[in-house]
Amino acid sequence: MAKRAVAKTVPVPKTSGNPDAVRKKFDIVRSADGALMAVARDEPEARFRRAYGILDIHRPFKTRRYFQKRSNPAYRGPVIVAEGDSWFEFPLTKDILMWLGETYAVLSLAKAGDAWSDIQDQNELLPAVRREKPNIVLLSVGGNEIMGNIDKYVHTYDAALGRDDYLRPNFAPLLDWISGQYELTINQILTIRPSAHVIIHGYDYPNPREWQQGGQWIGGPLENMLRIGDHTMWRHVANMMLDQFNERQRDLARRLGPRVHYLDLRKTIGRDDDEWLGPEDNWDDEIHGTSEAFGVIAARFAAKIDEIAPAGAPLLAAVSAAGAKAKKTASVKKKRRQA
Repeated sequence: MAKRAVAKTVPVPKTSGNPDAVRKKFDIVRSADGALMAVARDEPEARFRRAYGILDIHRPFKTRRYFQKRSNPAYRGPVIVAEGDSWFEFPLTKDILMWLGETYAVLSLAKAGDAWSDIQDQNELLPAVRREKPNIVLLSVGGNEIMGNIDKYVHTYDAALGRDDYLRPNFAPLLDWISGQYELTINQILTIRPSAHVIIHGYDYPNPREWQQGGQWIGGPLENMLRIGDHTMWRHVANMMLDQFNERQRDLARRLGPRVHYLDLRKTIGRDDDEWLGPEDNWDDEIHGTSEAFGVIAARFAAKIDEIAPAGAPLLAAVSAAGAKAKKTASVKKKRRQA
């Protein structure tokens, strides 16, 4: 394991680490250019004014917790550095890293709304790998390029098109570019830290919604911008995109060797069919899980972490319990809707 770090004093705002407190004050919306934004609820022009600093509001809390674990002689788990988007840092629910950080020493560099270009501009990941000497690096990138700009990669409604023909030719080059960024970054990580393991994933099937139900990423753009009114097509198109992205992630991990691990998270909290039920219980919005649902996904990460570092911390018991509860609740409510 990496050398123990000296505990650091990290100022932590009262709302950092408290998603419920953040939710009372802010909404998360998609801007016209596809970017994720936080807007203050009590501002007269809230819909037009960005609330800076909210998209990674939980980072100070996570950072303090990371150094507390690393400096604790009783901690025997792996040192983890994580970079990514809102699946790792979401202001309004208990995200994946909030769960994982309860058991593991996880340094979060993530920020809601980040795409590969943002991560490159911020240039935090590789310096952190050099400095922290992690055993494991977690990467969660690509969702904002795909689901944050869905109208750029899907055809406008055309009765002559089959259900499988709605992805535009420019989608494949986008996936090529995302895979290229992953490959470049992973190779750089393993050059700096050859003993490290890298875990990547491909997200889960999302929950498209109507605009008035918060469908700002998928349902709203497909209906309002591309005139696709068939709700089942929203699911079909989004699932096709996620399938192709997951195939790229799987192939990348196979190509880069045994230190790169791909997690197939599809059907963990999402569904692979085209049935449209409206807002579902596992989803806080179209693309972000509830706190309990993110706990289900965190358990998948924890199982892989424990597989890589068997002498480390045990599988997250709390996550597993939350996951079982969330799955049971979602199943019961779905049956009630269909009755």
